[in-house]
Amino acid sequence: MTRSAIAAIDRITEAHQVGRRGGCRLVLDGPPREGTAVEVEVATCPGKGDDVVAIDDTQVFLSREARVGLAEKVLDVREDLEGHYTFLIENAGR
Repeated sequence: MTRSAIAAIDRITEAHQVGRRGGCRLVLDGPPREGTAVEVEVATCPGKGDDVVAIDDTQVFLSREARVGLAEKVLDVREDLEGHYTFLIENAGR
């Protein structure tokens, strides 16, 4: 996760008051490719079968298949002028 993505997830989870166990679940519709937008859902805790990726207190939940597919990828975010976030998959090392 980029610093921008971590900050965005923190703002989202704070706004939804999900608590310390909460985070965001990444929803992928197919194999993660560079530039692919990713749907993010706020979750109060990991779901059954979710893997947890945590950096400090920021948590992202995803399926095992998604985690394997994202092994060489980075989660980034873009914020538009209205404050809406678009989460994107980027190749690591960019």
